[in-house]
Amino acid sequence: SRRFPGLLQQPPPSLNKLFDDGLFDGFSHIVASRNGLLVIDLRRRKHDRALKLCVCNPMAGVVHVLPHLGGKDGLGHYACTVLTADDRDEKTIDPPQSSSYFRLVLVYTRRGFTASRSYSSEEGSWSEEAKVTNARLGKKLMGLTHSGVVGRGGRLVYWLSKNVVFVLSLETLQSAVVS
Repeated sequence: SRRFPGLLQQPPPSLNKLFDDGLFDGFSHIVASRNGLLVIDLRRRKHDRALKLCVCNPMAGVVHVLPHLGGKDGLGHYACTVLTADDRDEKTIDPPQSSSYFRLVLVYTRRGFTASRSYSSEEGSWSEEAKVTNARLGKKLMGLTHSGVVGRGGRLVYWLSKNVVFVLSLETLQSAVVS
């Protein structure tokens, strides 16, 4: 990013560098948090469709800048949550290899359906866009969602939005909306 030229350096930048460079200037804001991790939307303008996120641990000073989602992959309103190694249970098929593992889960609206993508710290990339079945969460409610709550050993995510809860099964990508 031109705004934070040091973000792509190896090793990754420290959290102090990001704050000193004006991380929270403009529209940048925290969109989710869990088990010590913060997910920060780094977009400069409110209506910028290129999604720029970073996941950081302020206590450890670790920052992971995620690959941007832009062009046809860009999105407006979305809800997200972050899962950590602590969210996985012994029944999980693929346990994380490291205690610093995280998985960022996004849900967002496309024309006519709700979609999902995830980012895995182990793979270092975004998954392909997948269609969420059974229920939809419209753009208006999507913009009002709060951080997701993870349940059932990292298999379900719940988002609260006004007077409804949107539930997503991460194994099947089936969803439900409960009033």
